[in-house]
Amino acid sequence: MEDFGPKRTKTGKFPQIHPSNAFIGNYLRLECLAREGLSAQILEETRGFFLYMAELTGTLWEHIRTEASCNHGFASHIAVTCRRDLLGLRKMDYAAKTLVFDPPRDLPVESLSMTLPVGGGEFVRAGWRKAPSGELVEELSMPAGWRRID
Repeated sequence: MEDFGPKRTKTGKFPQIHPSNAFIGNYLRLECLAREGLSAQILEETRGFFLYMAELTGTLWEHIRTEASCNHGFASHIAVTCRRDLLGLRKMDYAAKTLVFDPPRDLPVESLSMTLPVGGGEFVRAGWRKAPSGELVEELSMPAGWRRID
């Protein structure tokens, strides 16, 4: 968890192992971090893996360099990672109209929110903010017929 990731080329650790590429290696790493519940590390590594791409082209790429698709469709998976692991909207079942909302407590940001379409022109709005006391305040708005489950 500590020796790999976007900083590894700078640290020089494990030079015999080639750095991962954006597709699919970096996404798989984020999935492994998600499985371990490491939301703060996901945030940090997402910035390390992808921020330079967005700053340079406004898109996310297939590779870590501009030698292939610089607007790769699979890169949209990062939206799932952000919804699930940073916002805390862990599961959404569109057929059953249920969701699990469990925001992470360890992120070094003051607030996060998203508006997600759920069909029929309706939206789920979920977010959280840190109160001055440090307590996490959840905000969740769902269309009629939707319910939150544990």
